[in-house]
Amino acid sequence: MATNPPTVEQFLQEFPPAASDVVHVEDGGWVYADSDFGSPIFINWHWPPSYSTSSGNVVDPSLGTSDKADNWRVIIATEKRVKTAQQIAG
Repeated sequence: MATNPPTVEQFLQEFPPAASDVVHVEDGGWVYADSDFGSPIFINWHWPPSYSTSSGNVVDPSLGTSDKADNWRVIIATEKRVKTAQQIAG
């Protein structure tokens, strides 16, 4: 059975923070945010981060990278460049 994700307002109404808490809300989707360790780049989608050595790939979340992030960097940079050019051109 599919469920609809709540809006930020609905979530905060169901799970109100304490009045003394400081709440920071990230822009963008919150897909499985708990499992992504609060990562704004959805680190679990790039799991396991690894790096190459002479003896093969080593999985290490603190040092590893993912080629998926490299691919997205190009897409996002291109999108930002096009949007900037459109704003300049009017």
